[in-house]
Amino acid sequence: MRIAPRGAVLAGLALLILALPSSSVAAPTWLEAEDLSAAGSAGGPKVALDAAGDAVTVWNQSAGGYSIVQATVRPAGGLWSPPESLSAAGQNAYEQQVAVDGAGNAVAVWRRWNGANWLVQSAVRPTGGAWSAPHDLSAPGQDALAPEVALDAAGNAVAVWQRSNGAAFVAQAAVRAAGGAWGTAENLSAGGAHSPQVAVDPAGNAIAVWYLTNGTTSTVQAAVRPTGGPWGSPQDVSAPGDGAGLPQVGVDAAGDAVAVWDGSDGSNDIVQASARPAGGAWSPPQDLSALGQNAMAPQVALDPAGNADAVWERSNGSAYVIQAARRPAAGAWGLPQNLSVPGEPALDPEVALDPAGNAVAVWRHGNGGNDVIQASARPLGGNWEDPKDLSSSIALAPDVALDPSGNAVAVWARTNGTDQVMQAAALDAAGPVLAGLSIPPDGAARTRVVFAVSPFDVWSALAPGPTWSFGDGGHANGIFVSHVYARRGDYTVSVTQADAVGNESSSSRSLSIRAAPACVVPRVVGKRLAAARRAIAARHCRTGKVTGAYSNRYGKGRVLTQKPRAGRRLGNGARVRLVVSRGKRP
Repeated sequence: MRIAPRGAVLAGLALLILALPSSSVAAPTWLEAEDLSAAGSAGGPKVALDAAGDAVTVWNQSAGGYSIVQATVRPAGGLWSPPESLSAAGQNAYEQQVAVDGAGNAVAVWRRWNGANWLVQSAVRPTGGAWSAPHDLSAPGQDALAPEVALDAAGNAVAVWQRSNGAAFVAQAAVRAAGGAWGTAENLSAGGAHSPQVAVDPAGNAIAVWYLTNGTTSTVQAAVRPTGGPWGSPQDVSAPGDGAGLPQVGVDAAGDAVAVWDGSDGSNDIVQASARPAGGAWSPPQDLSALGQNAMAPQVALDPAGNADAVWERSNGSAYVIQAARRPAAGAWGLPQNLSVPGEPALDPEVALDPAGNAVAVWRHGNGGNDVIQASARPLGGNWEDPKDLSSSIALAPDVALDPSGNAVAVWARTNGTDQVMQAAALDAAGPVLAGLSIPPDGAARTRVVFAVSPFDVWSALAPGPTWSFGDGGHANGIFVSHVYARRGDYTVSVTQADAVGNESSSSRSLSIRAAPACVVPRVVGKRLAAARRAIAARHCRTGKVTGAYSNRYGKGRVLTQKPRAGRRLGNGARVRLVVSRGKRP
């Protein structure tokens, strides 16, 4: 299940902003799906994005009669790497999860059979590096299941899972300092805990939630761990006796949290939510779905400002539809809104937000027995768009992530009746990155000024360009261009680049052009003509009329005389006339 927002989305955001274009015109477009895995049985894909748009996906893949956890990485503007196995061969591994920080450091967790019990394991991947060998997080001897992981802005990781104590499951957690080793597992709950989830704010404060059951009823609980400190005691989040389960939690940049879960109105399942300000108490539960029909499987995502979006599946009496509700920061939840088409079954919703508050939801849509993955996007302050089909054949288990520019990646498992293959589709929602932009802050009139940019697009090919406007009516195309200003003044230089689907980025900067430098006539007598021309140009002069004369003093091709004389200070571009030796008179 998805934890949102990931601390990774926030980490490094300040650095990324420096590379983003000053403005952009977006034409968000879902791109064609790509296969990520080899043929065979693959399932349970999860995806995470870092601040630059680099993507990491994990899933479980059949291999030699067992299921192993595999991963693929796609750098922004690049290609998906070949699948790489994270878990050891020969024993089954499932329930994989992955998180990244803003710089691209990744942590994956999963459960793996050791021949006697299920263990929770982890592998880490530094930015641009290789995955580590698997590391056991839970102790052997009793089953450990349902791992989750989240990272803060610095790359510190918190993992949670449920582990049997011989009589019941308890929620456990372990912490890993960025670049360090995993600490010892700690118990968070009493016996009877299931489905733990975790979220971490940018500063490293962690919140874990789970549901605790006594066999008759269940309650959602939470525990908080301040940065570098111990876990606090569990607190009830849902009302006692309501039969609550399957909680999800997210945090914003300030550490404010929102939890959602499956509740009950006594007759039907309902979706409920509670909010907790950083350092405060959980609010009383609030119903998000309408009463009268079952609603379940909620997911929640927060942006850095604290705006929250929740999605869930709800029966309308004949089929399940996907619904959504929005809560502005510190505000009240809005009314539910249908995202999928009523009357056509839809299940397994997931939702993600980018730092600007733009949202994308995905789900599995029943299409006459041929389930497909659908998606809907909602810009900040706007409305959810009509659903779009992302897959073309039977597909299930979708997940989605966004980068800070609003680009999204959806992943799922697709089957053709024989094989089940991982697929991914990208929502290209941002213009190209104007990397390597070089616009000098100043220059001189009648002197060449050089400009450069190395644009690339995170997901699409580039359109022809880039196009430059120099602020004096001049234009040019190319990644390296130059321009000569005729006169002094302040100018605005802009560069624009589009991608193949119509997203466009532009950036503008001010350029101050001073008066053209004076021509200070150099001494060129005795130099060869080519060297004399270079020396004259270097002093902001121009070579004037060149004539020849015989000379016994200077060899052929060398300057005999110049006019004006060396040292004269003249206007920019003044001409220097030369007489060049023809050699000795015959």
